[in-house]
Amino acid sequence: MIKKHWYIAVEFFFVLSGYLLMQHVEHNRDESIGIYLRKRVSRLYPEYLLAFIVMACIRAYSIHLNIAKVIIPNWLEVLMLQNIGTGKYDFVNSPAWYVSSLLISSLVLFYMLREHRKAFLEFIAPIGIIVIISYLYREYASLDLYCQIEKFYLNAAIMRALLGMILGIYVFLISQQESVIRFINKFRGMCIILEISLFCGALAFATLVEDREYDYFILALFAIGVLLASLDGHLGRVCKIKIIKWLDELSYSAFLCHNAVLVLGFYVLKIFPWQLSGYSVVLFIVFTLILSSIYHYSCKGIVQLIKTKGIFK
Repeated sequence: MIKKHWYIAVEFFFVLSGYLLMQHVEHNRDESIGIYLRKRVSRLYPEYLLAFIVMACIRAYSIHLNIAKVIIPNWLEVLMLQNIGTGKYDFVNSPAWYVSSLLISSLVLFYMLREHRKAFLEFIAPIGIIVIISYLYREYASLDLYCQIEKFYLNAAIMRALLGMILGIYVFLISQQESVIRFINKFRGMCIILEISLFCGALAFATLVEDREYDYFILALFAIGVLLASLDGHLGRVCKIKIIKWLDELSYSAFLCHNAVLVLGFYVLKIFPWQLSGYSVVLFIVFTLILSSIYHYSCKGIVQLIKTKGIFK
């Protein structure tokens, strides 16, 4: 899976992000897009910026270049807008494409849900799913897309994010239906088995099947799995476990810093990312947790200090 389908896990987080976005919209009906944007940026940006600076330093050192010459040409990435549709794909911190796509897609979907909810859910979103899948499958087959931009409106990374998040939105809406809730309560045992089977099946399928045309099938498994997990309460109960809560707290930083760990691993251990196995995987996980802890808790401390000084509320 590390070699062939490492990218497919992102689809799970897009679906989950769509689910949580719809949940947020339902519980904050009067929130403006400006307030939503401020909340999202204040949550995402500190660790994002630190990860960018670290990777900029690594790149500048590795190619013997002044760090300003690395940062200035990538000013869009500094602003989390590298996936806006400029056609540039030489990212400094390549995993951060996900954050850019997530932020841009979240704003689009938040606006549509706030201002055009009925038209969006009943017409625009269903048509959008069909159009996006048709285009991406025809042009690329795989969902391993993060910098393929033909034109501003043919942005494969944003399409990938929108597809997963729209599915997540519908997963949330389905989970709120009384008939669905009654069905789950009546056949809870069967649904739990099905839920476990779906996630295990998605993992096994991604590991054993090399044909990337099945990415959309795995995406569907993730969506159904999230639906069942939310309905039977497992999602909430698992998230309350202390070790899971800690890993969840570090997950964003871990995603942002894993590229730095891979690059440093290459320089120190002379191991390419696609050669990870056994001992090197354990080292990769350990160093990722260490570096993500440094990212997260240092940024958390700085933000808290700024708040106490009254620079922003």
